[in-house]
Amino acid sequence: MRIGELSARTGVSARSIRYYEQQGLLAAVRTASGQRVFAESAVDRVRLVQRLFDAGLSSRRVAELLPCVTDRRQHHEAGMAGMLSLTSNTVNSRGGWVGSIDASPGGCRHRNKCR
Repeated sequence: MRIGELSARTGVSARSIRYYEQQGLLAAVRTASGQRVFAESAVDRVRLVQRLFDAGLSSRRVAELLPCVTDRRQHHEAGMAGMLSLTSNTVNSRGGWVGSIDASPGGCRHRNKCR
């Protein structure tokens, strides 16, 4: 899907979507003419990123957290446990939706390392 459709489906501006891509939070392929094309899974990814930003996390923290939430193949460094704990506290204090991290489609296979 093109950036306009992704923006319409998620309620996130095209400018924000371009920023997410620039920060490595979202991937797109480019057509021969340079237009971005996003996979269907980008809808859920953009919504998750937006929720993390809404919770007050920085783009650096979001980039650190996303593998634990969405990439089942990624191995996590020892520091991930502390980072996720800090993130959980931040999210709990700003809306209490931390349970959705566990319930997200990717979930985290490394619960013993992320908790």
